[in-house]
Amino acid sequence: MLTALDPRAVAAGALSLQALELLMDVRVEVRTIADLHAKLTLIDDSFALVGSGNLTGKGLGGGPGDNLELGVMLDAAQSAKASKLFSSWWRVGHRVGATELRACAKAAARIKIPPSLPPASGPSLGPGSGQAVQRAARRGRTGFWLKMLYHQDGDPHRWTRNDWISSAHNFNAGGDPSRRPSFEAGDLLVVYSVGTGRCPDILEVTGPTTFDPGRVRQEAANPEDADRWGWVTPVAGLHRQRLTRAPTLEVIGVAPAAVRQKGHIVLSREQYGRAYRAITGRRLSASQLAPLNAKAPQSRGFPRRAREDSNL
Repeated sequence: MLTALDPRAVAAGALSLQALELLMDVRVEVRTIADLHAKLTLIDDSFALVGSGNLTGKGLGGGPGDNLELGVMLDAAQSAKASKLFSSWWRVGHRVGATELRACAKAAARIKIPPSLPPASGPSLGPGSGQAVQRAARRGRTGFWLKMLYHQDGDPHRWTRNDWISSAHNFNAGGDPSRRPSFEAGDLLVVYSVGTGRCPDILEVTGPTTFDPGRVRQEAANPEDADRWGWVTPVAGLHRQRLTRAPTLEVIGVAPAAVRQKGHIVLSREQYGRAYRAITGRRLSASQLAPLNAKAPQSRGFPRRAREDSNL
């Protein structure tokens, strides 16, 4: 990890020396460059992200009042350039050890930070993913879903690079499309990768579902998908985990029998919380998963079978 070991950031609460110490305890090497401000995430050769968010709860979307951040996933060529640039910074960075952490802590203790600061001016464009959780929880029965999507070799997170997913359709006696999924904007979808037994991604529904087989035919990897999966739901990727480390159905509390011959099923708040923790490594607070009105039904533990959407 490359950071800027700045006492001012420690004093302001923007940099945690305890977090750096924990990383170092598990043999993560930490180096520092005084004027570093870039935010770059590199994971092996498969993932690269440049963005505005810091490694904090607000920067990563960990709760209500999240920052409004923007990130861009890099393609293979861009990732290679970013990796080369990071390597050049890494070579000149100074290694951080216990001595450097103690010196930074002493310097930070001498800095006086006002107990409170006035808020920034202007409207709030939020919400972040923490508020998305609350928005989904507000509706009670719906809001959290397990969405079955077919795995494609070599591209385990392909649905996070699109801005839509598709669902199966039929036609009624009048010739109109039927089986429209009950997703609503703000719903959170845990992706179950059919064929792998893993749940590697969390998506947020960003708009209404429409019948658009033309788009499926034009943009899907297999144009023939349009003949079966014509319902299109706009989504945005929120969180992802490497396929080999992604949770199984058992981990999130869903019986494998519950997903057979299903396109999607409803998850309880507890099941979604388990999936979120397994995918992100962070635990959702009780307030994030609690309903925001008294009428929303409370879940009582893990059901033996996940509840099924009546529109399936």
